[in-house]
Amino acid sequence: MPPDVLYKYLPPARVDVLQNLKIRFTQVSALNDPFESLPGVTLEREEWYRSYYKQRIVRELLSLGPLSRQERRAHERSRWKGFAHFLNCYTDKKWLSELSEKVQRMGDTVHGVLSLSANCTNILMWSHYCMNHTGFVLGFDTQHEFFGRSVSPVTYSHTRPRINPFEAKHSGDLFYTKSVDWEYEQEYRKFMGFVAPEPLDNGNQLLPFEESKQQKPPNNEIKLFAVPPDSIRCVVLGWKSSTELRDQILLALQAHNLSEVLVLKAVPSLTEYKMDVA
Repeated sequence: MPPDVLYKYLPPARVDVLQNLKIRFTQVSALNDPFESLPGVTLEREEWYRSYYKQRIVRELLSLGPLSRQERRAHERSRWKGFAHFLNCYTDKKWLSELSEKVQRMGDTVHGVLSLSANCTNILMWSHYCMNHTGFVLGFDTQHEFFGRSVSPVTYSHTRPRINPFEAKHSGDLFYTKSVDWEYEQEYRKFMGFVAPEPLDNGNQLLPFEESKQQKPPNNEIKLFAVPPDSIRCVVLGWKSSTELRDQILLALQAHNLSEVLVLKAVPSLTEYKMDVA
């Protein structure tokens, strides 16, 4: 379960999120992690590919029906002559790289992500995402139906998810796994579909992927979605935020009848390397 409140770090210009009650769900290739939803490729020892090739030959023999021992051996000898070409194809780094990039482009086409954090006092995030502490943070109520069960934590790992060239699928964990270098962000994610879902026989849904709508990364097309006003719990102003930004935020809250939303400020601690919120 996520914490009761999750936070979105924003620069001053994004006061329009409060003014218009709309927020961007961002294509994965436009995020600041170059490995975002970009699976690693599979490069193994020759024996690994031999095993797959052998399985392919076995399936072929089964499909051919009853054969004599001599016919089976002749077919196997013939097929093993093609192994060198098979190996060259499935270890071609250019092709494998294109396969990986296609997964990222597919993600860009079908959905966008709202990145949130469990922490509103991280010094680095205030610096990186709030223009050196001049911006603000929005706190969202994770119990609100807008979030429901659709918010999931990011897993930080030393191991990069990989794509298997022999399988036409990849794990959904790819969209929730990042390098341990990002662990300080304590990220949670909510995805929003850009296309209408199609129901499957097993009760799940599929987001259809159209090749024709692919774009080369980064995909910076802005996709805005409505923010329910009653999902906003608090606003935290940056230490270096301007009086003008504070006034804009207060006016936006007043315009949407959000007088119960707390307006706080993050300031440097007097005794430790941390930001205090009050």
